[in-house]
Amino acid sequence: MTDVHLSLDYKAGTNSKFLCRMFKGDVSKIGDYSCDSNVDIVKSGIEAMSSIKGDADFILHSGDFGEHFALSHTSTLESGVQIQAYLDQFFPETPIIFSIGNHEVWPLQSQRPNDPQFKGIADAVSSIFTNEEYAAFVKNAYYSKVIGGLRILSLNTALYYGMNPEAAFLFGDPGGQFAWIASELDLAEQLGQKVLIVGHVPPGFGYSLPDRLWPMLNDKLVNSLELPEERKGLIVGCFWGHEHRDSLRIGETVAHWIAPALTTWKDRNPGVRLYEFDDNDYSILSYKQYSMDLKKALETQEYTWDLLYTSQEVGLTTLNQDQAKKRIERIFSDQEEWDQFVYLENGGADHEPISDYHKLRLFCGMQFLKVTDYIKCKFNQEEEQEEY
Repeated sequence: MTDVHLSLDYKAGTNSKFLCRMFKGDVSKIGDYSCDSNVDIVKSGIEAMSSIKGDADFILHSGDFGEHFALSHTSTLESGVQIQAYLDQFFPETPIIFSIGNHEVWPLQSQRPNDPQFKGIADAVSSIFTNEEYAAFVKNAYYSKVIGGLRILSLNTALYYGMNPEAAFLFGDPGGQFAWIASELDLAEQLGQKVLIVGHVPPGFGYSLPDRLWPMLNDKLVNSLELPEERKGLIVGCFWGHEHRDSLRIGETVAHWIAPALTTWKDRNPGVRLYEFDDNDYSILSYKQYSMDLKKALETQEYTWDLLYTSQEVGLTTLNQDQAKKRIERIFSDQEEWDQFVYLENGGADHEPISDYHKLRLFCGMQFLKVTDYIKCKFNQEEEQEEY
């Protein structure tokens, strides 16, 4: 689950133009596509997760529990406490791995290494941590958890976020995270473990150019996760949120899976995802994507979480870098595949057509994570379009 963006200020009968918080309007108690998810949507989503797979091996919660444009840091942290209370209620024995996003911090987006506010964020979800994990998170908001033969690295990529004003002044290895990633990968290899990466803001580029990591830090992160051929397979996959869209990207040796949000913000149906792993080598076999059709819920006055699609249904026989690459090739070479991708990335909600310009950016962004490579791709594609 990712990008819950719980709005505790959501009020039925208010105006959606004011974030469903104030002034008289026709906002439904069920939810609104112009606003963040209310308490009932979030509870129903986590309860649905329990019904789908109550005995899950672990849960990835990849950040952004606070509502957009929160009124205070206190209200943001209260959202985190409420979400964690639901997780504790429906998954009392399940390990949960949390990654900090750009909407846990205050002022919005702003954080720096050794930031004092990390403690308040850790306290909001404190039931998930061991003492050692808690201490690591409080320091720089990244940590690792070992489950069986799988070492899960929860990264703080929001530290490198392009809209974090502090990031413009960060050089070298902010918070020592790149060195830590390298040491954790070495340790996993020595112990015969596999590694799963989870974080909030993914490396690379999507539809919006400002909505990415700072270029130098982006490339350092990509380099940290791209391993030489002889170590290929050590990282089983990278899992991200932030973009609210269902998408994917590929590096040279690893696939990056971007899950859709649990919030209804900006005309999207909220979703949750279930991954299946191989019990022996921890390779990712498949996933099932579930969605709550808000339009239908507004008509029936009840929430229903249905299976939207499976990874096999979009041609992914397994979830590795090679299969991800083939999926991307199909998306941009077949119109039906493209139409299906756009429909699914919004959770089946109605959407505006994607312009050719944004499609081009997505074509390059899915395949080229480093800044220079992305720019070269975009330049070459624009030249080809002009010649055509």
